[in-house]
Amino acid sequence: MDKSLLITIFVPTTNEQGEDFKGKIGECATGYPVGKDLILTAGYILKPGPPYYRDERYSVRIGWHYSCPGDPADWTEIANDDIVWEGQGELDAALIRCRRPPDAVGWGIVSRDRLHGGMPWISEGFPRVAKYDSQPNPGRFIGTVCSKAPNKPYFELTVETGPEDEESWKGISGMPVFVDHKILGVVGSGPPHFSVKKLYATPMWKLLEDGRFRKWVGDDKQAAHFQKIRSRLIALIQSSPEAEDAIRRELLDVADKMTGFDKERETGNFVEHLLETDIRTAIQALRDAHRSLCEEGGDHTADILVKVSQLIVPALYDYGVVRWAGSQYGDGSAALVLLPAYTKTVAEIIMAGTDRRATRFRHREDDADQPAGELNLPQMPECGIDADNAEVRTALQRYLNKKFNLGECDTFRRALDDYLLATFPRRTRGGLEMEDRIKSTADLLESKRRDSGQTFYMIFDLPKDAEGQNAMRAMVASLKRDYSALAFLCLNDFSNEREREEIKLVDPFCRMLPLKKTALSSIGPQEKPSSMSTQRFKIALSFPGEQRDFVRQVAAQLADRVGRSRVLYDEYYEAEFARLDLDTYLQRLYHDESELIAVFLCADYEKKEWCGLEWQAIRDLIKKRQTFTVMPLRFDDTEIPGLFSTAGYVWIGGRSPQEIAGLILQRLQINAGQPSPSSPSSLPKLPVPPPRALETWRERLNQFEDDLAITADPARKFELKKLIEEAKAKIREFGGSV
Repeated sequence: MDKSLLITIFVPTTNEQGEDFKGKIGECATGYPVGKDLILTAGYILKPGPPYYRDERYSVRIGWHYSCPGDPADWTEIANDDIVWEGQGELDAALIRCRRPPDAVGWGIVSRDRLHGGMPWISEGFPRVAKYDSQPNPGRFIGTVCSKAPNKPYFELTVETGPEDEESWKGISGMPVFVDHKILGVVGSGPPHFSVKKLYATPMWKLLEDGRFRKWVGDDKQAAHFQKIRSRLIALIQSSPEAEDAIRRELLDVADKMTGFDKERETGNFVEHLLETDIRTAIQALRDAHRSLCEEGGDHTADILVKVSQLIVPALYDYGVVRWAGSQYGDGSAALVLLPAYTKTVAEIIMAGTDRRATRFRHREDDADQPAGELNLPQMPECGIDADNAEVRTALQRYLNKKFNLGECDTFRRALDDYLLATFPRRTRGGLEMEDRIKSTADLLESKRRDSGQTFYMIFDLPKDAEGQNAMRAMVASLKRDYSALAFLCLNDFSNEREREEIKLVDPFCRMLPLKKTALSSIGPQEKPSSMSTQRFKIALSFPGEQRDFVRQVAAQLADRVGRSRVLYDEYYEAEFARLDLDTYLQRLYHDESELIAVFLCADYEKKEWCGLEWQAIRDLIKKRQTFTVMPLRFDDTEIPGLFSTAGYVWIGGRSPQEIAGLILQRLQINAGQPSPSSPSSLPKLPVPPPRALETWRERLNQFEDDLAITADPARKFELKKLIEEAKAKIREFGGSV
């Protein structure tokens, strides 16, 4: 918890005779912000019982511990209308609306997590009855949660240290109960057994059952959050009845509630109940269903389950945490946001929840790996496909990995700028100063976030010492001013027990995510491709737009044989490819998600920017000796950087799209270790241009163009232009470029 956000609440009182103490005598309680201008405290303090009662002639006043002035007369007065919610019955809590001081940044996370016996809790409060003209000092409280019936409207807390008399405990009423950086309850009206150092508290999950309380703290927005992904989940599940059946087999209690509905309503209601399932139960059920499908060979259905999981896990994650995180970096309340998370995997789940999107993870390194998110900067291309950015990325990663050094703030900041400017360059006329380049990149990042609804983020390791923390926060504040679209995060301090719990929670989910594609073991100089593949595409087509008419026909032939969803051809995925990060997204699809890449090479291929991006991924496969995944096909003999003259290729020449598709399918079967439908002797011979023909026609073209430049005769000019076009046609026929 943040001690600077503690609040003293002073309630003026009178006695049974109604004596006027001029608002100078009263009771004090503790409060803590749970929203931008919203304070949580105990409910009873606003209606103290005998022998003292609230004196309605004077206003309740509050003072922020580190921001309030020394003279309590200057504390903030609270109008009755600003006491916006008071608990009824056993709900001993209240919400007060109050504008915060400018330097009070952030608020507590209201969480619906259930408390369990033995949980450690911490808090700070004001352990004394205060006179109005005194300024109390907070005391620190540490203890454990007592085991109680899970549905009780209160729970007990043990206190390791505390005051020795009952009166001195009353000021801590309203103190927030923090467990793992989240508010799980609020301390009530003092201890019934103070001598054994026990407190009663109202659980937050119980307060969140009250509709008005939920609305005030913003928890009611979860319904809108669910609505956004509900239709996407329904579409996914309806696309694969086998996936729905697999989940139902693992969630029988949910499946039993679906009887009697027609199929469309049944799926909709199934999704509704799925969104009401406890996250642990949902994750384990999805993993069990996924494992069963994999064992049965239902790879496509298993992939659907992965997509369902990536949507539903961030939706089911603690909404109080998700809402709080989004509010902190979204409105600039805090430059550096301390996430209540111990791993980068959970950080991505929280960020996906704030963006209302599916999770996006890097491929797992091994079976037990819990990966970081794809949007976690610096992005580490899994196979080095962005070699141009390697230097600035490595420099930045070096600073992020090592202990923060006060003397290196400036160089750390420069490394951050260099990385961001290189990774998110905006095309300009050039010659811009550093400040203008930063503004251009910041505009691009904001445009990406606004268009895609996805937030790039960076995770820092906060130093342990106060001086280092202040220096890092100052540096991050400057970054936030310049790159407002980025989120800057740090994780919880290391706690072995809490980290183990977090890992256990998401482990079944992570085991559904794809493994990183690694270099295959080699037998001699030639590597053997695996016959087992979990990649999304069987065939990817890389080509320049000038050859689209030809390649479109090839793609259609391939789609007829292996299925449209297994061919990476841009026109098949227009909606999916309408994204601002298409450059890095496509590289990953070519590099990691394609069994075979058919590359249509020609002069236009070498010139095109998008072809160049795809070629970076292909070159990396060649560099890693995964050459069996690349099949070059040539329209002409243009030299392509990174492709040696000794490389084999298919000469397209006068071949039809159907013939080329057939050769690609043959290669796919060879890679899979299956016999080719045609023996080598029956394969058609590849046409090779005549040894001197191409050179001869180039010489003629040069001669014709030289003659055209010097002739003045109109008739001769006309004849030479015809000869030039004929020569160009012959050069193209023999595979050359003009």
